[in-house]
Amino acid sequence: MDITQKFRDNIAKHGLLEKGARVLAAVSGGADSMVLLHLLLRLKDDFGLVIGVCHLNHNLRAEESKRDYDFVKKTARSLGFVFYGKTLSKTWLKGFEGESLQSAARERRYAFFESAAMRFKASKVALGHTMSDQAETLLISLVRGSGLAGLAGIPAVRGKFIRPLLTVTREEVEDYAKRKKISFITDSSNLCADYLRNDIRLNLIAFIKRRYNPNIIETLSRTSGILSCDNAFIEAEAEKVFSSVVVELQPDFAVFDRRRLVKIHKALQARILPIALNKIGCKSCCYSAHISSFVSLAKGRSPNASVNLPDGYILSREYDKITLGSASLASTATKPFDVELKVPGITRVNSEGAVIKAVLLSTTRIKRLVVKNNDVALFDSEALSLPLHARSMRPGDRINPFGMTGTKKLKEVFIEKKIPKAKRSLVPVICDLSGGVIWVAGVLRSNLCRVTGHTKKALSLEVKKLL
Repeated sequence: MDITQKFRDNIAKHGLLEKGARVLAAVSGGADSMVLLHLLLRLKDDFGLVIGVCHLNHNLRAEESKRDYDFVKKTARSLGFVFYGKTLSKTWLKGFEGESLQSAARERRYAFFESAAMRFKASKVALGHTMSDQAETLLISLVRGSGLAGLAGIPAVRGKFIRPLLTVTREEVEDYAKRKKISFITDSSNLCADYLRNDIRLNLIAFIKRRYNPNIIETLSRTSGILSCDNAFIEAEAEKVFSSVVVELQPDFAVFDRRRLVKIHKALQARILPIALNKIGCKSCCYSAHISSFVSLAKGRSPNASVNLPDGYILSREYDKITLGSASLASTATKPFDVELKVPGITRVNSEGAVIKAVLLSTTRIKRLVVKNNDVALFDSEALSLPLHARSMRPGDRINPFGMTGTKKLKEVFIEKKIPKAKRSLVPVICDLSGGVIWVAGVLRSNLCRVTGHTKKALSLEVKKLL
């Protein structure tokens, strides 16, 4: 089948373009992107397309990078297209090398595409990835270790980004460029096997073609398509169950219910972490090793454990809660507090917004009041030594639990109640003038100053839920 027909068929199959679309073509100057640009030009009148061209000079190859920039700019203007170009300063290269440099270059490239698309008011950004790129991506995922999502390869469409050439091999592109006399330039770094993608293209794929399967590109592309279909179904199911296993989701962190997480199918468990990372804004790739660590953390016997992830993110388990967030967020300590309570009145007791409400009750109101949980505690007001203080937990704190004889360390209470370490410093410890602990707000009250049949006036203390 002719490359032009494959191009049109792929656009129709995935709905890549609509009539009258404003399309920004990302053009490097190589054969793939130059052929992409010329094929879009052939569709221009049929679809009523408005076409623009963009190019980012990464400044990685000195004069050769400038040559590429000038070539694309000249080509765009000769075809009558608007051109958006940018050249990165050489300082951005510091601290990067090898694969990390390639990854950083990709991030800056896509950020530029987004910016240029906004300026052009483009509904689509067309990229020149081919079937050959698809095959290389699948093999890279296999070599590095990946789940089904990684093996599914490059999608034909993701948001505004479209890839109309995914059904065409690089050899077909170069043959078309030769036949149509389309000028293009060669990136010398593509001939260097130091980078994994180049090594796979130049050596591994060439070896497989020669020794085992001359049509390996097409075979890998078909395999990727099958895996992509399966992955799309499983990811849709994972999105459905995500809300049932996450108990809190904020822009910078997520908290999971471990007990619910371990009950879902393991194929869905493997999707929860990538979904969560995406929702909290982490752009890094999530590999199979990270997913295995996440599942092991949930299923393991240790109630307190943590796992480091790329880009400074961390997974931490505390009893039946697993928190995903940045390491800096996880290490943020709560400042100690010690506040005198307004009796009666409302007192904000710490920087996290915990509030204690104190109300004096008559005998009649005491009889009508029903205490349903540990968020409210009643005390004989005449037995209390005022003022009362709400403070953070201190080493050696002990309490005489309600209905028991003897005392117990607050640390033991928190462990028994499965309160995470990170939350313990937030819990207000209520003490009277003598320094005795009368109530661990929201957790446990003491035997001190109990309300009895002889109580004439009671003090009700209520805390807003913290845990």
